[in-house]
This record gives sequence, structure tokens and C-alpha cells, in this order.
Amino acid sequence: MMNITAQITVEHGSRYNPVTVPFETLLLDESGPVPVWILKEQNVRWTVTSDNKIEDGLLMAAILVLKDPELEELASIYVKDTGLGFDNLDLNVSFSEEHLELLYEQNRAVCWKRLIITVLDGCSDVYFQIQALEDYSMDVEVCITTYRRSIQDGEKLEISGHEDFYYC
Repeated sequence: MMNITAQITVEHGSRYNPVTVPFETLLLDESGPVPVWILKEQNVRWTVTSDNKIEDGLLMAAILVLKDPELEELASIYVKDTGLGFDNLDLNVSFSEEHLELLYEQNRAVCWKRLIITVLDGCSDVYFQIQALEDYSMDVEVCITTYRRSIQDGEKLEISGHEDFYYC
């Protein structure tokens, strides 16, 4: 069973049009021994690095969703041949650390439209990696849990965030 702790929604929208038009969504599954970004629409999985989950997800989106030609070409040069192309990569093995850093740097120059990143509070290290977005020039909205209720066997185990919950 998957344990989705974050998602990245790549949109067609712009800052001038507040209507959300989802393009594709990446889901971060942290239920297994290693975290995996999943691009469900294309049935693609990338095992990610623990220190750069957010940038790994953005790299996956730029290559597989936006299909940025310069980034695709650079990644094709650096990737260690597994015979799978970009469909199922383990970023810990498929690229050297130096090459991953160069790919992140190139990705920061990609022309993004708009992103919505959702992080389930307390469930993922992505929460602590959000500051990496400062290096990107895109419209981005980060949604963090404001209300959480946990129920197991009919008993309330935890309710948090309700004291500060308000409507805009």
C-alpha cells in the first residue's frame, strides 16, 4: 500500500489566471525502503535521493512532463545506461552526485509555468527542503497541512491544527 507524503502538480496556468488547470501530478511514496516519485499518468517511478527529494521531483517533472530539450539532452549524456531510458531510475545509482548537481542547476533555468506542491505535515523530509524552491523562478504555491485528524478503530487518536484553522 502506498503512503503518499507529498505531491507536485504541474499546471498549464499562469500568474494572470488564478484558475488551476492541472497538467500532471507526481506523487511521493515513502512507504517502501526507499522514497519514490511516481508519475502516475506515465507509469514511471524514480527512486530519489534523501537529501534532495524536492529537487529530484522537479527534475523528474522537467524531463518527463515539460520535456525540456536541453535538460533531456544533458540527462541523456549523464545517465548510466540501464536500458530503461528515463522510465525507472534510481537517482542514487543512475547519476553521479556531480552530474545530479549539474542537472539541478540546469533545471533551475527551465521555464516553468506554475506548480502546486502539497506536503503532508510531519510525514516527509520534503517539508524541510522547501527552501530549495528559492533557487527556481516559477510561480509556486506550497500547501502544508493545516488540519489533521487521525481516527483508528473509531477512536480519535489525534487532532491538531484546529486552534489556528481559519478561512480566508
